[in-house]
Amino acid sequence: MNVYDQAHALARNLRKHPDVVALWDARARIDADPEAKKMFDSFMQKSLELQKKELSGEAVSQDEKEQLEKLAEIVFLHSDIRAFHEQSLRVERLLHDIYGIISRAVQPDID
Repeated sequence: MNVYDQAHALARNLRKHPDVVALWDARARIDADPEAKKMFDSFMQKSLELQKKELSGEAVSQDEKEQLEKLAEIVFLHSDIRAFHEQSLRVERLLHDIYGIISRAVQPDID
């Protein structure tokens, strides 16, 4: 089997992984609740705006950071949003672990 076939097989297996399925389920619960969806979308938009600002080299003020942190505290009080965030962290950890395994395969052996 070539590496591309294996990568596609890995992708198919990831789609079925319990953590990924739980992530999709958590997102579906947010999308099904108009209030939660509005809160989540608003938080994500503000978060992305600050990230873009930082990446473009603009300074992000301490006040902007604090406002986002306060908004996060409020948004994560919603149980479905908090569950989605926690599940996102699990999937991120899973992907990080897989990336580590793959990247070690291409690194030279140093004895």
